[in-house]
Amino acid sequence: MTQVEKEQKFKRGNLVHIAKDLGSRMSHFYNDVDAIIVGSYADLYGGSNTESYMVMFVETGGRGCWYEEHQLTLINEGGKHLFQEAYKNIEQ
Repeated sequence: MTQVEKEQKFKRGNLVHIAKDLGSRMSHFYNDVDAIIVGSYADLYGGSNTESYMVMFVETGGRGCWYEEHQLTLINEGGKHLFQEAYKNIEQ
């Protein structure tokens, strides 16, 4: 990592809460819910954008992107096992 690169705030499997107010530009996005970090844009597609994240929603198992790091609050480190729990919600 060079001095210019910023370490990303969230890692795959982290459990986060999405803010209630996402601003008018994202008013159609799911908000005020818990989600699991799938990865940053850089994790998934390369490049240097480590501040936008794809998430999996805990209650539905659905996915959403691109949430900005300032819109997410870490609940706990979680782990990859949370994905399996969320997938069960898809089957229900």
